[in-house]
Amino acid sequence: MRRTYTAVISTLAAAGVASATAGCQIIIGVDDTTEVRPDAPMTGPDAPGAPDAMPPDAGPLVVARVRAEGLLGPVMVRLQAGAVDETITVDADGTAAFPTVIDNGGAYAVTLVGGPACALGPSATGTAAGDVTVDLACQGATRLTALTLDTLTGTQPTLVDGTFTYTMAVSELQQLTRVTASPRSPAATMTVQGVATAAGVASGPVGLTALTSNVTIVVDHPLSAALRSTYTVNVSRSLSVAHVDRYKQFPQDTDFLGWAIGTDGSRTIVGACREGSANDPGGAANPHPAAGTAYVYRNVGDTVVYEDFLKAPNAQGTGPGFPDGDLFGWAVAIDGDVAVASAIFEDSSTVNDPSDNGATDSGAAYVFRRVGTEWLFEQYLKSPYPTVSGFFGWSVAVSGDTIAVGAYSEHTHDAGGAVTAFVSGQVHVFRRVGNTWILEDSLEAPTNPVSDRVGASVALRGDTLVSGALGAASGAGGVLTFTRSGTTWTYEGMVTAPGADNYGGNFFGASIAFDGATMVAGMQEPGGGGMPSSANGAAFVFPRLGGGWGTAQKLTASNGDPDDQFSRSVALAGDLVAVFALNEDGVGVGVTTPDTTNPAGNTQTGAVYLYRRNGASWSQVRYIKPQPAAPSSGFGIGLAIHPSGLLLIGASGEDTVANNSGAFYVLR
Repeated sequence: MRRTYTAVISTLAAAGVASATAGCQIIIGVDDTTEVRPDAPMTGPDAPGAPDAMPPDAGPLVVARVRAEGLLGPVMVRLQAGAVDETITVDADGTAAFPTVIDNGGAYAVTLVGGPACALGPSATGTAAGDVTVDLACQGATRLTALTLDTLTGTQPTLVDGTFTYTMAVSELQQLTRVTASPRSPAATMTVQGVATAAGVASGPVGLTALTSNVTIVVDHPLSAALRSTYTVNVSRSLSVAHVDRYKQFPQDTDFLGWAIGTDGSRTIVGACREGSANDPGGAANPHPAAGTAYVYRNVGDTVVYEDFLKAPNAQGTGPGFPDGDLFGWAVAIDGDVAVASAIFEDSSTVNDPSDNGATDSGAAYVFRRVGTEWLFEQYLKSPYPTVSGFFGWSVAVSGDTIAVGAYSEHTHDAGGAVTAFVSGQVHVFRRVGNTWILEDSLEAPTNPVSDRVGASVALRGDTLVSGALGAASGAGGVLTFTRSGTTWTYEGMVTAPGADNYGGNFFGASIAFDGATMVAGMQEPGGGGMPSSANGAAFVFPRLGGGWGTAQKLTASNGDPDDQFSRSVALAGDLVAVFALNEDGVGVGVTTPDTTNPAGNTQTGAVYLYRRNGASWSQVRYIKPQPAAPSSGFGIGLAIHPSGLLLIGASGEDTVANNSGAFYVLR
């Protein structure tokens, strides 16, 4: 940069020159990129020109510079060092030198002369020991040059210099986001919602816990707290959910794609429990009907991308001697690099020999691990006491290094293998140790578990596990809670449907969802599960309070009818609950208005009801139908919500391309 200075010269004296010019003004242009020193070689691009006269006995001289960043306007900087007292104006980021050199070893002080909010570094005062460089930072150093928030819908804030408050709208489904921001200065530090976050790196998840939430980004500079810039983004969850995409993978007749769905936000797993290929769902042949498969999709932006398929290494379909295929993909779960899929009709009687077929329909679960974008089979899980028609794998859940597998028709055995309670049902918990999953515990009701059918549903979050027990509470059904300390699981208690809803045959706990703070338990009411019903069904929302559960709120359909099988499946994320009604008959497609008619041509299309919490109260906000509408599509049989903004709905009976090939929908 170039600086211009004005000097009044009263006397010029140099060796061999004798002349005087009084009152003469000379304009001296100093180019900061060139340094001239009369008593030493050039030492740097910013050295100023030498003074016009210097005593012969002067000591070594050094240059004083200012290194500026974040300027929002001109800044005046003063240098005082011995006889030197001069001020320069710095008007751009970069390095500027004072025109006069100062004594090496002498004291100096650099100060600001009025101007905008700026700060000088610790080298602003001291004793010169070689050339002096003083850092100057102004408030522009903490201004953001980039700001984005993760969202599947909506637009991003457009940064305007000097503007610190922004608004943006996202989907009503979105309950968390991540912030990526870059300050102007590389020395600046940043927090997002009070958590330190590196420049240009996505923050940790930020909860959008209300329909309108403020996300705060604070940028500081090490030179002074006065340089802080605070940005606030007002995020409104105001965009209505809508159908976006429908997915079908290698469709064949009776695949039942969408029977089960799980997601961890990064990936989605979808079961197709009647798919019939031997080892390649994309092939033309289907020699093993109902062997089953599962598909893994990677969530990319506002869509999902097929990544891999999962097959049991010992898959069997229907055929001579095997009236039931294994139904691999009956239940699925995914968390990080671990995916689990069960096959409730798998027939092995031992964990050591998957092909022995000695315990018909005892069931099995299979663990897969992701390596890059490929999913590799890792381990075959069985009950310690495989039971004929025990249906190990009726429900599955995974959380970190723990897998829970429900076997709702198994018998309880003592240490010697003798049956102590018939059809008690159990939940078997496996923990990963190194690269091996070991059985940690088998959980059941502590007293009189006969016919409790524990494991009809299961949900796991950290060290808390909940499981539906359809036959508990004298046949009304209940939900059992277990907690873990170290490797020991302890029965905490059972919750039942409140008041008049707690009566026999209700199937309370047939479906369940739990996110660590809230639990949703479905109740299909008398005759649920395929038999005629005399009531409409309900779901109950319980807040988690310490070591127990708070008062439940009952959720019902605004247009419910008997035998809708409302709450056949449920899903939960934060302040949203989704509930599936298998046999709901209303007219409409997509996100529509609840319909109270039941035309014959729209029989059992199914529907999903979306509820949102406002304070402590839950209310229905959306009614969602299959698109296109089709009888017996099973729209909602597989159901999952992720707070990143995804609602995933399976429709195992969907018929486009192939009869009952199935499909799944991604809504956002």
